[in-house]
Amino acid sequence: MRTGETLYLETHSWLGWPAREKVFGPKGAGPRVTAESALKKIGGALEMAFTNVKVDVGVLVSDSDSDSTEAPFAIICEFRAAADEQILDLSHRLAWNFCRTALLITIEPHRLIAWSCYQDPLTSIDERQICELPSPKHFKPTGSPQQRKVRDLLHWVNLVTQRAQRELPAQFRREGRADALLLKNLRHCRSKLLDMGLPMEFAHAVLARIIFTQFLFHRKDKDGNPFFTQRLLRRLYEEGTLTRVYPNLAAILGSKRDTYSLFSWMDEHFNGDLFPAKEADDAASREAAWKTEQTAVRKEHLTLLMEFVSGDMDTTDRQLNLWPVYSFDAIPLEFISSIYEEFLSEEKFKDKAYYTPAHLADYILDAVLP
Repeated sequence: MRTGETLYLETHSWLGWPAREKVFGPKGAGPRVTAESALKKIGGALEMAFTNVKVDVGVLVSDSDSDSTEAPFAIICEFRAAADEQILDLSHRLAWNFCRTALLITIEPHRLIAWSCYQDPLTSIDERQICELPSPKHFKPTGSPQQRKVRDLLHWVNLVTQRAQRELPAQFRREGRADALLLKNLRHCRSKLLDMGLPMEFAHAVLARIIFTQFLFHRKDKDGNPFFTQRLLRRLYEEGTLTRVYPNLAAILGSKRDTYSLFSWMDEHFNGDLFPAKEADDAASREAAWKTEQTAVRKEHLTLLMEFVSGDMDTTDRQLNLWPVYSFDAIPLEFISSIYEEFLSEEKFKDKAYYTPAHLADYILDAVLP
């Protein structure tokens, strides 16, 4: 039996958690899909980032045999060996982006740590970590104050009743979730673009396109390669689409010529209505729509977007500089869709129509995933 499995058995006994197979291999359709997604998006990403890492990922849910989909009480990352600070930080960032739970619990051979997934990855370690405990081997309910605190927060009954969230409300503010903060970031950037004179339809268009493009930079195949690899970016340079080999999206946005050259290339390769006049039957109409947008979107608008994507936007609110810690491969597609739909349909804009897609995730699914 592996070290991690032994530790989970001790934890399961001490904290009243479900049996191991109900956490790491739930039978119900809903929990199984969530567990498999967490294993891929969190466990897979960790093992790709750190080749020496071996981690099992599971979910604590109220009924592991249910066919309904429900938010887990916690995501469990069980490491087979001690994990350093970088590994744990990435574990938290991925769980935060996963958007499906309030708690991440990391288990190592020598300790257990509970993390808030309502605290963004740039907050301090004290704000992100709820409690920490050495291995629970031989622990008793009447143990030390530290042991009792952890048991009070993480015992199965208290997970079900969300005791941690009630006792530590400052560490579980819903506005700290990844989806809530991404919506806040988009609103702020849109406001800045409008203040700079960019018409609403083009502000929405370029923001939707940036989300899609960033998704292509993040989404990895089974071998760990994103759509926009350095190899593809070099090919685009050699073919003349780009004027140099760029390292990331932010760098491309620094050049208006290359930004729109890349958008034009993407327009040729993907279906959907994310690009101007995609529904038009004739080339002249499509070209005219492109020219209209390119005239409206000035260099300073793209500079603002470059600062937004790089996290260098000049603002006193740290939460508006979070773009670099979003992982668009870990954020569930339905969350991206709901974020953008809410962004487009807010009260003051609900009576206006724009050509950007109402369901960005549907576009991603149709255009890329097949």
